[in-house]
Amino acid sequence: MGKAGHDGFIEVQGDSNTVDLLQRGNGGVQWADILLTGDGHTIDADQRGTMSHTFAVDLTNGGGAYTITSHQNTNNTVTSKSYSLTGTCTNPSGCVLTISQNLGKKMKFLTHWTLAFVTVVLITLFHLSNNFVVETARLKSFDLLQQNDTPVHSQDIAIVEIDEASIEAYGQWPWKRTVLADLIWQLREAGAGIIVLPMLFSEYDRLEGDQDLLDAIVGNGVVIAQNGSFDADRNGVPRGVAKIGDPIPFLFEWDGMLGPIPEFGENADGVGVLNTVPEIDGVVRRLPMLMRIGEDVYPSIAIEVIRVAMGEQSYQVKSSEGGIDKMRVPGYSPIQTDSNGRVWLRWNKTFDTLSASDPTQFGTLAGKTVIIGPTAAGISNVIASPLGGQWIYMPAAVSLQNILDGDTVSRPWWAQPTELGLTLILGIIIVLIGRFTPYWIAGPGLFVLTGSVVGGVWYAWTQHLYLIDGTMAIAAITLVGLHSVFYKIRT
Repeated sequence: MGKAGHDGFIEVQGDSNTVDLLQRGNGGVQWADILLTGDGHTIDADQRGTMSHTFAVDLTNGGGAYTITSHQNTNNTVTSKSYSLTGTCTNPSGCVLTISQNLGKKMKFLTHWTLAFVTVVLITLFHLSNNFVVETARLKSFDLLQQNDTPVHSQDIAIVEIDEASIEAYGQWPWKRTVLADLIWQLREAGAGIIVLPMLFSEYDRLEGDQDLLDAIVGNGVVIAQNGSFDADRNGVPRGVAKIGDPIPFLFEWDGMLGPIPEFGENADGVGVLNTVPEIDGVVRRLPMLMRIGEDVYPSIAIEVIRVAMGEQSYQVKSSEGGIDKMRVPGYSPIQTDSNGRVWLRWNKTFDTLSASDPTQFGTLAGKTVIIGPTAAGISNVIASPLGGQWIYMPAAVSLQNILDGDTVSRPWWAQPTELGLTLILGIIIVLIGRFTPYWIAGPGLFVLTGSVVGGVWYAWTQHLYLIDGTMAIAAITLVGLHSVFYKIRT
């Protein structure tokens, strides 16, 4: 057996040998001369590239049967031509067979560098579809921003926990409501600000402590909870809304609202909705400031706290054809929302926490909004957040602190078209880099572009609290880059 590649000469002696020719390259002509002695030889010519290939077979001293097969590698499909020679050469000058094939006229499509543009288009269309994978990747990238955010300790809000020590001190949950009334009076004596009870009082106290709790909440700066429901619709407490445009069609809607018993709902200074609206992966990243049942509007706990603190009776909401633009409590700064009246939560807030079992520590809560929140095992629910599990009342605390701090996390209107354009443009750039630059430029170039995307996303977050998604742009850099490397290896 012999093997020849590029320009050269090979002599084959004996009988029944195989000659493998690999001719590869672009431009110019490659050739090989083969001198055969004996018979029964096979010549297998594998021709790659876009150049003209020629090989000559000299049968002067040979005889018998010979097989010459030429393969053209085009589109990863082999086109074969076979030539059979029989008999003995009688020409004193030698018998020469020349085969010349120009492969440059037929494009090697599947390994051609321009096919990478198809990859770019497919990735861009996948991005445009905004399917579950794209949306989930986008949301997880936002979580990374939150997880690397700088923690900020609240100076305005504190949490009094109904923890295991409190259960030991006051007995089995649910307590007689007189115990909650006593906590409210103790907090009020300590100079606390608005007091929030993020729990439902939809049924009367079987221990007959309702009157004591009623006495503690009437005119005492207390906000209690109600909950949107798909099953129950009882005792909901809506609030009036001054409207610019019609925001109602854009608000999240529940079938019913499960509110507190009428005595509490009619006399508490505020009644706010406790519900969250998780994203498609079950994580709470946004919180509706307003919800609706039919034409009635129900505020969140956070917005009720601000309304009570400002001494107002209603809200103002501005909307347009594209949805809700913003809302405000009269006398307070406007609150920027998305088109459905939600605010993005910035989860970097931490809060002072005290146990309800030790009222002697309540003096540190003067002037602060206090949330009395259940945390003991079995008496409170947990929601998923970008930072992991959180107690169900934490979105209310975080959203209130965001509003107080002026943290307007937003996803600007231009974000999605910019991200889509970036995926397309970077994909094209990678194709061109892969085609026209050497490895030592192309490799670092991929890392530079990826770093630029990550840096731009981080800058938008840290400087403007913009949520920008770079996942599909990075996917384009990676996948198109791999395609370009494959092309270089093949050629």
